Amino acid sequence: MPWRPHTTMAMEYVKRVRTETQPKVKISIMLFVNQLRRLAILS
Repeated sequence: MPWRPHTTMAMEYVKRVRTETQPKVKISIMLFVNQLRRLAILS
């Protein structure tokens, strides 16, 4: 499955957040990415 723009953006954001190491933000980003994956699978 080819990468979609919003998925790539999310991955870049996750990388940026990881370097900042903010647990609460990391959790919310993980949930956000999981939602995007679900949408990608459904569509």
